Amino acid sequence: MNEVILPRKRWQQIFNVQMIFALIVTILEMIPKRGHTAGNIFQLVFLCLVIGLNFYIQFKRKNPSKLNHEITR
Repeated sequence: MNEVILPRKRWQQIFNVQMIFALIVTILEMIPKRGHTAGNIFQLVFLCLVIGLNFYIQFKRKNPSKLNHEITR
């Protein structure tokens, strides 16, 4: 069986898709509930902060690969 080794950039792309998918699921989970609990709102805010930090480091830093790799680990 051959082992597949993906480059760091591919893993980052997979992580980005997972984070956006988690954000969509969280928003869809909050829609049918009339009373938004503090836990759901905290989860949404925290997820938005993590996604924002992730994309900021990817696109605004001079060498994003080292720092972003450590954060995603």
